Amino acid sequence: PYGEEVDENGCTKSQIDLDTDLDGVLDINDKCLDTKPGLEVDEFGCNESQLDDDQDGVSNELDRCPETPLNAEVNEDGCSTEQLDQDSDNDGVLNEDDFCPNTEEGALVDPRGCPYKPPTIYGNEFETLEFSNITSFDNKSQEFQEIALGKIIGFDNNPPLDSGDDSITYSVISGADSSFFAVKGDLLYLTRPTDFEEKNKLKVEVKATNSRGVSSSALFILKVLDIPNTYTFSKFSLAVFDVDSETSGSKVDHKRYYYPNVNKGVGKWKIKKKISGGKDAALFKIGTSGDMNKRRNGESEDFLEFIYPPDFEDPKDHNKDNIYEVEVININTEDGDSNVPVVVTQTQLVVPEGNATAIQLQTVAASPLDDTDGDGIADIFDNSPLKSNPDQSDSDGDGVGDVTDDADHDGVWNPFDKCAETPFGSLVDNSGCVIFYLPPTNFSLSKTEKCKDTNSINLTVEDTSLTYNINVTGAIITNETLTSGSWTINNLSQGNYSICVTVDGIDPNEFERCFDVLINDPEELSVYSTANKSNESVTYQLSGGKSYSIIHNGISKQTTESEYTLYLEKGVNNISISTGLSCQGVFEQSYFNSETIVCAPNPFNEMIAIYIGGKELNASIELFTSDGKKLLSEEYTLTENKRTVYINTSSLISGSYVVKVLNASVNESQIVIKE
Repeated sequence: PYGEEVDENGCTKSQIDLDTDLDGVLDINDKCLDTKPGLEVDEFGCNESQLDDDQDGVSNELDRCPETPLNAEVNEDGCSTEQLDQDSDNDGVLNEDDFCPNTEEGALVDPRGCPYKPPTIYGNEFETLEFSNITSFDNKSQEFQEIALGKIIGFDNNPPLDSGDDSITYSVISGADSSFFAVKGDLLYLTRPTDFEEKNKLKVEVKATNSRGVSSSALFILKVLDIPNTYTFSKFSLAVFDVDSETSGSKVDHKRYYYPNVNKGVGKWKIKKKISGGKDAALFKIGTSGDMNKRRNGESEDFLEFIYPPDFEDPKDHNKDNIYEVEVININTEDGDSNVPVVVTQTQLVVPEGNATAIQLQTVAASPLDDTDGDGIADIFDNSPLKSNPDQSDSDGDGVGDVTDDADHDGVWNPFDKCAETPFGSLVDNSGCVIFYLPPTNFSLSKTEKCKDTNSINLTVEDTSLTYNINVTGAIITNETLTSGSWTINNLSQGNYSICVTVDGIDPNEFERCFDVLINDPEELSVYSTANKSNESVTYQLSGGKSYSIIHNGISKQTTESEYTLYLEKGVNNISISTGLSCQGVFEQSYFNSETIVCAPNPFNEMIAIYIGGKELNASIELFTSDGKKLLSEEYTLTENKRTVYINTSSLISGSYVVKVLNASVNESQIVIKE
């Protein structure tokens, strides 16, 4: 409070009285009022050194037997005589001699009861060049030999065994990059070839175990140093053109840019391609275009692909003009090889919308002095490295020599193209001239198999602007013309038919599409039934149809299964099964599923009671002798609650009789005996 005198700690006498030992706990709550300054205390103002949980007079801090029974006499270590003869932490050392009384279960301990210390192992970082199977001086291939990276440094922190053994053994811990490493003695080895381009830093954890079986580990790092690789860049420009029918798709694809018979460098090298730049780089990837993953010569068959197929009406290129720009780097992954990847395909492309794959990226190996086509121009500078062109003519300036250029992008090189300026997307012959084409999706053929001589074949076409000539051969021979979108031939018998379609005005040698159709007459309907009286059902095994119509007491159900179970109603069950084709036949069957009757007593004497199940309100009861003579035939009225009929049998002589009960849901007979 203001005006009161304070000590050097800023406390008044009244404040000191409230917390005498200044431990932050007021005296009124403080169970340890003499705590030394600076010690950490619990909520009751006590430091661990002041607590005595087992109340034996020895603080927890000094108590080697923390769970002494109450009022037991203890020594200066807080242990009773009984406790000294025990091993509280089960480490094999009696409490009397145990200097570490709370050792964890299973820990290896020394004679004083204290755990052995793990060995110390120092992690390290090594360096090595990536592996190259080509030597720097003779360009010959070589096999990988394991490399000793360095010595593992470690020491034991415990006295030697009585035998004097203080050795440490080292081993590789599985995980991370452990498959690259091995330990022999105290040396760490690299056992597999490394590749800087795949991974430039490897990590492995090594375990050190001392002679007492206690272990520790440390991390070792191997930095992989690069051996320079040769590489080239190729810049691609891809113009996207509109496709008339996006449903049918384009008539042409990336295969028209394929450079045939590229065999140079077989078995010597592998090229890795990556997207390296270009204004539209983010829209492309290097793919494998389906199942064509690797050529036999080892070069990865990489394809330049759009991540999403381009849409002419919705361009995504940087300036929305449907011309995409991307750069690819071609890297010779054979470290130390002097051969340079040379691109042999076109780089100025025209691609149809909707097609993701633009071109197969083809390259050849070329040393600085190679001149494969013998035209005096080194391959690495030649604009057509595999086709002689001494003058290096390139009329359109696209970087590809005229001898292997394809100006109209139809798949035929200029020197062999007899029809220049072919419209984009046209299908051409070997001379580069447009040929007639219809996509496979233009035609859709189906058949309908009914009864004998009533089958049919139907053909639909997408392009209805053409006149089609249809030739049918087989069980019948006919020629017909189609000028609309659909054609059908009816009343066909079983057999093989060939349907060949040509287009009016187009030479059949240029276009003809044929289909083979097999017509089968349907099998007869086959039905096998199995009744199950216990659950009042019938199971049918069905064959001969694709679907079946089952009518049960006027209610129709459909199934395509070959097995069908039907649950019977009480009384008459009329069942009809068909396939919808009358020529396959109809299965019909009736079942009577009777309600229960009970005759009691049986044997009887002067009177017999007959219980009649169900809900019918009348019943006919007949009584016959054992030889079939009718003794009684009466109609009886029933109610929902009174369904028992009593019949006076005093006039009957002893013997056996038959009781028969009939109504809409009962048709049962039982044998009864008169005493």
